[in-house]
Amino acid sequence: MATRKTLLLTASTVLMFVTITAISSVSVAAPMNQNSSQGNSGYQFMPWACQFCGSQMNYTRMIEEHHNLFTDLSYEQYYLATNGTFQNLGVPNLIGMANQYHLAAYPMIISADPAAMHLLFTKSTVQSAFISTAVQAAVNEGYAGYNIDFEVPDYSDSANVTAFVSHFSNALLAAGKQLTLDVIGFHGYSPQAYGSAYNYSALSNTSVSLIVVEDYYAASDFMQAVNYSVAHVAMDKLMIALPDYGYEFIVNATSTQPFPNNLIPPYVDYSYSGMYGVAKNTATQARAAGANVTLHYSNFYAESYYEIVYPSNKNVGYEYYYVGHKGMEFRLNYLESLGIHKAALWRAGSTDPGMWSAVHQYKEESTLPGSELGFFHLTLFSDAIRFIFHIF
Repeated sequence: MATRKTLLLTASTVLMFVTITAISSVSVAAPMNQNSSQGNSGYQFMPWACQFCGSQMNYTRMIEEHHNLFTDLSYEQYYLATNGTFQNLGVPNLIGMANQYHLAAYPMIISADPAAMHLLFTKSTVQSAFISTAVQAAVNEGYAGYNIDFEVPDYSDSANVTAFVSHFSNALLAAGKQLTLDVIGFHGYSPQAYGSAYNYSALSNTSVSLIVVEDYYAASDFMQAVNYSVAHVAMDKLMIALPDYGYEFIVNATSTQPFPNNLIPPYVDYSYSGMYGVAKNTATQARAAGANVTLHYSNFYAESYYEIVYPSNKNVGYEYYYVGHKGMEFRLNYLESLGIHKAALWRAGSTDPGMWSAVHQYKEESTLPGSELGFFHLTLFSDAIRFIFHIF
């Protein structure tokens, strides 16, 4: 799951953010494809469980406590080897946990090797062997299917990516299984965009079960990525991922300039998974060390953050951003307003406990009669007003 972000945001981006927020809040004027008016009826919520994230990510406890809100479970289990073969990571298989809580299991197949991807996409014998092995494993283990997380293919392989997804999804479908695909959230399809090898429209026309859109930070980025997805992905195949990662910025604590104008070069940005746990633990340790710790909410990012200033240097502040319950409510409200009832969470294990009430409300509204048409939420409008008055 990629976690790249653009640190410095221009004034034009901020203005676009306010404009889109205000428009979307009042009229939900997202571009719609031919399937959009029907919504994507059928509530789904899929957390990813990370088995490599350490003590910050207690996914077992989270699944035990909140499994009634989940329909699916994904987890890192397989990877694409450099020779293009399907390989097991050798970590515990969570199929037993999925079965225990009646969740559809979609183990991940991961890769961050564009050369291995190119080999898989372009050499027919390699691709056939990969697909055959994967399908047989899905049948043997009782999976619902797979979740592919390839970060990221080269743009030159765009057509090959679509062809591979078509072949793989067809083979799984013939075995009674499904393929879900993680793609990078962006605002426009172009060779310059990160993750642009994923042609949403072309992929949507394959037999892929779900296209899971991820990776966005500022609230405006989130809304634009969702709007773009709605315009290019069939609604019954669209799932939006909600981030649980976050980041740290170093800022001038005495500056009156708003973010990002108060950043201190070289604009250090540390990205973490399970940022809620990281931020909370860091704040606790800082208080014990005598630092001044304050909790804020950024309307620009729709995220909470701790600002920590140590007495030894009162000019420097450390800000730890994470998606708290308020930010999660904002995102889920926006999805519901567009009739999107399929969401994912990257990753399971370290989240603001307050967010589960928002997920519960999302589930309730997603299963109401007529929910495929979307709801207008006053929360969105109030958020838009706060953006206008707090950003400028």
